[in-house]
Amino acid sequence: MSHLQPDAHVLDVLESKGFPVRAITVDSPLKVDWEDVSMKMLSAWSALGVAVALFAGGAAQAHHSFAMFDNEKEKSLEGTVKEFQWTNPHAWIQLMVKGPDGKMTEWSIECASPNGLKRQGWRAASIKAGDKVTAIIHPLKNGDSGGSLVIVTLPDGKTLGRRGPPPKEGEPQ
Repeated sequence: MSHLQPDAHVLDVLESKGFPVRAITVDSPLKVDWEDVSMKMLSAWSALGVAVALFAGGAAQAHHSFAMFDNEKEKSLEGTVKEFQWTNPHAWIQLMVKGPDGKMTEWSIECASPNGLKRQGWRAASIKAGDKVTAIIHPLKNGDSGGSLVIVTLPDGKTLGRRGPPPKEGEPQ
């Protein structure tokens, strides 16, 4: 056991945390069982470690696979950009596409992360609402209106995507 001169606030905090504080008055020496305190601190750090491990594991599990996309098929979509979301963990293009029946359908197209897109030459302003684009996607296997971006052709003819720009006329493919 060690003896300390207690401070009223410290005494209140220690007692509220369940530490074994034994004092008759604030003016008397405070007796602290450091072995017990060490065990409580070890327990607190252990609990924190478990919480961090669970959180990190959950974050890793939250990142999905690309199994929902049919990577054997490609679908070409021509439409007008409703919204371009430059967000983590993946950017998204919301594309309004006119179907064979003449009705407009909103397609949700998943892109790479903003960091990955930036390395491919994209910027947050590369695509804007109102742009008329052509997107080639790997469609969702379940047939819903969505997919994973392969390449997009912008209004100025520039292309962005995993394949990079197509070869220029006369260049070997």
